[in-house]
Amino acid sequence: MKTLRHILLLSLLLTAFACKKDKEAEPTKTDLLTAKTWKDQSQTLRLNTSEGTRPTAAADVNTYQFTRDGKVTITAANNTSTTGTWAFVNNESQLALTSAGTTNTFALFEVSATKLSFGLSYNQAQIQQGLGSNGGAEGQFLKLLLLSAGNFTFPSGTPTIPTNQLTAVDWKNNALPR
Repeated sequence: MKTLRHILLLSLLLTAFACKKDKEAEPTKTDLLTAKTWKDQSQTLRLNTSEGTRPTAAADVNTYQFTRDGKVTITAANNTSTTGTWAFVNNESQLALTSAGTTNTFALFEVSATKLSFGLSYNQAQIQQGLGSNGGAEGQFLKLLLLSAGNFTFPSGTPTIPTNQLTAVDWKNNALPR
């Protein structure tokens, strides 16, 4: 009788464990990126630790459709579309977009069910090099970013930071599900 109770108890335990639902796996970055069509909403500019935002102008709004097979379609506000490919690089911390033989690699700040944020990130050495006379195209973009800082809304009381005191600059393009 004791053996029968042990067998019965063991059967009940095995049944309970077999019926227990498995935890659902967290979605991957690929799952999150490809699940929706993304639409530009705003831009963020961080200078050292100060962060300002501005809405994306209607004429500059793009939508992005990423597919699981590595293709991307970017549609501009005027409904012209550009196609290309996308890939995560550097342990999924960057997003590479390739179109017409040109690859642009962006920092991937966030990808979630409700937000896609990608852009450019500069450290102190890159800032100083970019602002120097041999800054190249990256330096020109960095200079334009800094010149446009007045178009971003920073918290009141944010001090002006001289360019020689910049240690970090991040430009983020923030998109929301369409």
